[in-house]
Amino acid sequence: MAPFAYINRTGDTVKYGFYDKEKNQLHDMETTTLGAKVIDSWFTRNGAVPPDTLPFVKEEFAPQDPRTIDINEDQGIGFINTFKPNPVFFSQTTIPEGAIGADMSSIHKMKIVAPTIYDLIQHMTCGGEEFAYFINWLAAIFQKREKMRTAWVIHGVQGTGKGSLTDKVLKPILNNAVRVMNVKTLSEQYNAWLSDSLLVTVEEFKNSHADNAGQMNNRLKEYITEYYVPIRVMRKDFIDCKNYVNFIFFSNEFDAVYIEDTDRRFNVCPRQEISIMQRYPDWKKRVEKDVPKEVEGFVRFMMEFKVDMKAATTALENDAKRRMQESSRRTQDSFVNAIRTGDLEYFVEVLEIPTPLHDGEQVRAAKNAVKVIIRDHKEGETVSVTNSDMRSLYGALVGRTGSAKKFGKMLTRLGLESQRVYQYKGQSRGIEVKWNLNEVDRKRLMQQHKIEKLVVKQHVNSMEEFIPTDCDKQHDQN
Repeated sequence: MAPFAYINRTGDTVKYGFYDKEKNQLHDMETTTLGAKVIDSWFTRNGAVPPDTLPFVKEEFAPQDPRTIDINEDQGIGFINTFKPNPVFFSQTTIPEGAIGADMSSIHKMKIVAPTIYDLIQHMTCGGEEFAYFINWLAAIFQKREKMRTAWVIHGVQGTGKGSLTDKVLKPILNNAVRVMNVKTLSEQYNAWLSDSLLVTVEEFKNSHADNAGQMNNRLKEYITEYYVPIRVMRKDFIDCKNYVNFIFFSNEFDAVYIEDTDRRFNVCPRQEISIMQRYPDWKKRVEKDVPKEVEGFVRFMMEFKVDMKAATTALENDAKRRMQESSRRTQDSFVNAIRTGDLEYFVEVLEIPTPLHDGEQVRAAKNAVKVIIRDHKEGETVSVTNSDMRSLYGALVGRTGSAKKFGKMLTRLGLESQRVYQYKGQSRGIEVKWNLNEVDRKRLMQQHKIEKLVVKQHVNSMEEFIPTDCDKQHDQN
């Protein structure tokens, strides 16, 4: 093993460390931008003569390329594959004949070599055809090392084992080719992680938690399906990069992902309502003691699995997906539809939401907006709703709204064009709505929520707030 250095053509940096020619392995590599002095010192300090020139080496994430390191020092060029799974990925360990050549109809054979991993994935996916489809999809990724152009959504209560799949199974196999992300990191403008990932697990995902849910939808479509994507690195120009990434979205939410009616990307598992500890009381001991022993056999099982590529690359249409479509529709689309059709019942629900003691301004503003609609309503006439009121209502009933500007753009994109409206507070931007509310129900709501006792006060943050009497304050606390 001797000191070694090269110029990284991809990153415009110099890397130095040690190169074992016999094993064709690099060790203890460091990066520098300081140039020749550092490299000369490195070679001299390790008893070698500094080279006159350094080889130009292309670093590339190439999971399908069998080469790891290919250096031609005479020609001064080289290739380094940054796809570096753990050695277990290439293991040729022998597994029982009964576990070889399983397919989607014989998933149970996994129990022979990896019973704990079998129980983990079977529990998370709720068994059934989703279990078989997921194993087939994962085996296709292991064997082909390419994108399937479909993604999986696995959701349920806390403690269903989602973290164990990533930390105890996938990472020990694929190493840094598995990336763990969340809504915030997915939303960031810099996306260099796409250039060196084969599998991405997204924790606690809910699309509406993104600052711009519409932008997130479009971004996921691109990331899941496109073979080449633009990569943006800080202080560098965009570059088009081969995209190998496959996604698993983990969530506790019913409406984790917004799924269009014509979607061809998402597979959705039935929601798991039982924690894995409830099902297997000794689970902690099993996952710590048994899973590490089973990983190598699991890899061989997956490599010998008879993959159905059509199933791996086609989204499964099942009841779980239809339920998630409906749940996600009840968020953004349902909000917009309620505004369009004047469905006041949808918004009256906000009056039953407890007002938080801290950071409760949005809920209070949303309640007051509904109370104004009820107070000012006259059958056959419209009542204006300002963009500010709609933003408060959306935040209380659906989720994050982002800035006022972003929320306004979202309304426009969904077909709600705001215009100049007039309220008791003056001129603003909003929408005139003819609400579905008869006089009998209006009086009932007025009495139930003591709306007639409200007086107007301008809120310090420009969110119009109605300050109720002492009687109303007591009602809101209940």
